[in-house]
Amino acid sequence: MTIKIAVLDDYADVARHAANWDVLTDATVIVFNDTLTSQAELVERLQDFDVICLMRERTPFSADLIELLPRLRLIVTTGPRNLSIDLDAATARDITVCGTQSRKTTTAELAMLLMLTMSRQFPAEVQAMREHGWQRGLGRDLNGLDLGLIGLGNIGAQMTALGKAFGMSVHAWSPHLSQDRCRELAVTYHPDLKSLMASADVV
Repeated sequence: MTIKIAVLDDYADVARHAANWDVLTDATVIVFNDTLTSQAELVERLQDFDVICLMRERTPFSADLIELLPRLRLIVTTGPRNLSIDLDAATARDITVCGTQSRKTTTAELAMLLMLTMSRQFPAEVQAMREHGWQRGLGRDLNGLDLGLIGLGNIGAQMTALGKAFGMSVHAWSPHLSQDRCRELAVTYHPDLKSLMASADVV
């Protein structure tokens, strides 16, 4: 029997090229680039699929939706977890849910990109160059600024390292943050959010 696999919400149309689907000789793979928000439309589209591959936190898989997909046996999500999948409902239906390894530094790198983009007014300067202009504004160095982090988990620790690499002083607060954790990463501890916000140039 041929297994039917659906790949959902592939906005960038990369799924076909990101993996070697040819090894699945007994499977038919169909990639959907759009997103359906109507449960009725989702059921109509997906009711004949055995496996559904999700882009994390795009199309929610509620208990009601899972119950209406009788052939579904496996849900694969990008990333190690997906909070928009009702795991209890999947377990009750004996549907396996699994994920992929996550890229460890993506969020921190994007946050640094946003800081650099804003501090250097990058969009406006690119537009000026396209209009044959040159440096219509002044950029601002990240070096010497105070970076405020809400939380010092994995992403917060990565942001600490990147911020320090740019010469920023790093401050942190969260409801469960300990002073020991701040000392471990050589970060300035703040007892509350108000204190952090008052000290930081970028949060």
